[in-house]
Formats: sequence, C-alpha cells, structure tokens
Amino acid sequence: MKEIPQIIWFRLKLMLTDKALLAAILAAPLLLTLLLGGMQGYNKPKLIPVAVADQDKSDFSRLVIERLAAKEGLKVISSDEASARNMVQNYAAEAAFIIKKGFEAGILAGNADSSITIVKSPQSLAYGLIQDTLAGEVARISANTSAANWVSREFREYGLSIPGMSGDIWDSAWKYADSLWEPEPLLRLEYKEIQGSAVEEVKPVSLLQTVSTGMLLVFILLLAMFNSSWLIEEKSNSTLKRLIMVPGLLGKSFGANFVAVFLAACGQTALFEICTRLLFGPAPEPFGPKYLVISAYVFGAASFGMLLSAWARSLAQLQAAAAPLVLFTSFIGGCFWGFLDPPPLLRLLSLFTPQGWALHSLLGILAGTSSLREEMATAAVLVSTGIISLAVAYLGVGRSVRAL
Repeated sequence: MKEIPQIIWFRLKLMLTDKALLAAILAAPLLLTLLLGGMQGYNKPKLIPVAVADQDKSDFSRLVIERLAAKEGLKVISSDEASARNMVQNYAAEAAFIIKKGFEAGILAGNADSSITIVKSPQSLAYGLIQDTLAGEVARISANTSAANWVSREFREYGLSIPGMSGDIWDSAWKYADSLWEPEPLLRLEYKEIQGSAVEEVKPVSLLQTVSTGMLLVFILLLAMFNSSWLIEEKSNSTLKRLIMVPGLLGKSFGANFVAVFLAACGQTALFEICTRLLFGPAPEPFGPKYLVISAYVFGAASFGMLLSAWARSLAQLQAAAAPLVLFTSFIGGCFWGFLDPPPLLRLLSLFTPQGWALHSLLGILAGTSSLREEMATAAVLVSTGIISLAVAYLGVGRSVRAL
C-alpha cells in the first residue's frame, strides 16, 4: 500500500509543473465572475434612499427618524424640505417625508393625519413599502401616546399613585406601552390559506454570488477533465499494460491517480474561495453545508473526468470533447443563467447534469431555503453517479488495456 501515496504525490507534482494551465484555470473563473456579475461584491443589496425633512424638531419626530434609519434596507437622508423634494425629482431618493411643525402636538392631541407630507418619485417601486414602514412607526407612537394619556387621566381622576415610582406617570406609561411592541406587536393579523403552499423566507443573494458559484462549478469540471489526461498518456506509452501484469497494481494506480485529481480540484476550489473573499469580501453562507455539496461535486467531477479519459482514444480527442461538453452541460445546468428561480422546464433539464444538482443546492444554501436533508440528498446523488462513472471508467480501462 505504500506505493499509493507515492503515486498520488508524483501525479500532483506533474500537475503543478503545468503552471500556465493552473493559472488559467484559477484566473478564468475570477475574470468571468467580474464580467458577468459586475463589481457588486458579496454585500447586501443597495439600500433604498429616503429623504426626511424634520420641521417639527421634537422628540417624536426625532424618534420616527431614528427608527426609520434603523430599518433594514432603508437609507435615511436628513435634509430641508426643498432639498428633499429636489432629491425625489432628480431620482436621488425613492420618496421624501416632510414632518411638519406641530407633529408631536398633533399626536398628543390624538390627531396626526396631516402632520407628514409624502413626496414620491414617479418611478419608485418601493413606495408602498416605505409608506407602510412610516405609517407603522407613526401608529406605534400614536398608540403609545393614547395609552399614556388614558393611564395618566385615570390616575388623576381617581387619585391613584404607585409607591416608590420615580418620574412622571405619563412617561412611565408611554415607555411601558412602547416596550410591548418588542419583539413583535401585541396586535397582528393572522390568517389561514385555504389553498396554497408555504412561503419560504429567502435571504437576499447578490448576482455576483450566483455567478461566482456557477463559474466555480464550470472550472472544477474543466480542471478535472484535463487532469484526467494521464490515463490517455499512460495507455499510449504502454504504462498501463505493464501495470496490469502485476496483480492489483492497475487498480492501485487508477485509485491513486483519481485521488490526485480529486485533491487538485479541491485545491482549485480553496484558491478560488480565498481569492473571491479577498476581492469581494466574505460571503454570508453556512460553511459546513456548502462544502459538503462542493466536495461531493468535486468527487463527481473527478469521476466524470476519468470516464471521459477512459473513452477518449487520444489526447487531442479528449481536448476536443472536454471543453464543449463542459460548456454545454454547464449551460443546461444553469451556471450561466445568473438567477435563483429558473423556469420549471430549465429546472428539470438541469437535473440531468451534475452542475444542475450542485448549483440548485448551493444557491438554496445562500438563500436560506435549503435544508440539511436536501443537501445530503444532493451529495448522495453526486457521489453515487461519481462511483458509477468511476466503476465504468475502470472497467473500460481494464478492457482496453487487455486488448492492446
């Protein structure tokens, strides 16, 4: 068994000697990722700009602005009324909120209907979301104020007091009412669907993440195809024919070289991941599930590479078939689509390729819609098809060598 590590190390050293191929295999997916995905990085989607002009300058108006600024996805820009309106007209903001003077006084009096003017851009797609967010915050403050007014009035009417309480009863009641909104409001709507399916919560995924994932899968398979060319070389120079004369040595050589191809693809994956993190920042996805699927895909890719090399009669035939086959299956598998939810027909076609299985699972991990059971199933499919390909390749090699 000691010859197996030696064969693995010897094959890896031979692969490392072709530095031009290694550089191209690493640089190409990075360049294509930049071209197809743009310089978006792994950052969150662009924030929605909202201009706010605070003319009231009160505690309540400041509280509304603070809470709007804390909302995920919104970018609050404080300005005066004229600047806010200009930002909307020049498409620098999706909407503008002008909090008029008397906003706090209106809420304390139980009337805040006309205390905020909303200006929206004609092309705004997020206006409804922004308006609902503002209305929710104003309703929260109004409800707290109504509750505090009622408690304060009842305490005064009946001469009630709380022993040991410091501060005004109105402030205490307002703060207590406000605390009831966290972690969620006391009053909310619940409904049941008579027909339909469960709605999954999908995390935002940048185009660059989808493109880089697809490019990684393409070039893992391409590297595995080219690194499996050792099989053709050793068939042509009669190395395999000499190995078959020693019982068991052909199987050891075949297995050791497969492990070398697998390790080379793993090394390419690791370098690609390091480069993408250095260039675009860290990607917010679970570490374990992602690399479980990628490892299974690498195993399958190395097996498919060995199968193609076992079928090819010459190095030129392998090179002529590998690139078109990889590009075709990668296109069918969705590596060049760049979107999360393909049409049903394309989704069905993609399942006939290893890239389709791996990509669907990896994008599900990024979006938070994939379960461990689904990821294990994907890994099982990729490994199973890899084992079958590997077995067919070994039987084919043995038969072709004996026929020489």
